[in-house]
Amino acid sequence: MDNVKQWLSARRFIYSWLALCYRGEVKAGLDILSNTAIMRELSGYQRQPAIVDGARKIMQEMNEQKNNDKYTELLASDCQRLFVGPGPVLAPPWESVYRTRDKLLFGEPDDAVRKIYLREGLVVNQAEPADHIALELAFMARVGAVAQENSENTVEIMNIQCSFLKEHLLSWVPDWQKDVTCNAETHFWSGLAMITKGWIVDDFAESCEYKQCIRV
Repeated sequence: MDNVKQWLSARRFIYSWLALCYRGEVKAGLDILSNTAIMRELSGYQRQPAIVDGARKIMQEMNEQKNNDKYTELLASDCQRLFVGPGPVLAPPWESVYRTRDKLLFGEPDDAVRKIYLREGLVVNQAEPADHIALELAFMARVGAVAQENSENTVEIMNIQCSFLKEHLLSWVPDWQKDVTCNAETHFWSGLAMITKGWIVDDFAESCEYKQCIRV
């Protein structure tokens, strides 16, 4: 069970860090990289080549830019260009854009994830798209925290996460990752998108394995 708790803590940390970066909090995201071994650990992640490749891209760029005082600004600018605008948003960070015919915000996926959040006690401002990549990843972290704190409901909570991964994140993030990779001007963002895709794919598979272990 201790191994399960460690695993739950590690995956919660990854989801939280990814959500932080996609909220545009670049400096905070870089500070975590500077103060932890997360990139080194991900660069040796044998189960998913995409995670390894993405981590190595980020590590290489950070090493090359270690003496560049403007690196954080460079990443923030690329983040704005990719995910916010002004002008065409090159890698729209909303599920509805990828899963609706008209590719518009506040589509059916937005309504679906909003209902899931509400069912788990989370409320998103009606004026804010609920299916933003950062919010979906933060939801995974938040529900994961509940699993850590309440071991009696771990399997039930992981079922919620697996369902959310399958029905939402896995249904659009692979296509979104391609847009990020094609349009990013920095290896940080293209690498982070690769890590994100690889992580949710592997986490879904690994969660199914761990649920069996927990039941035993």
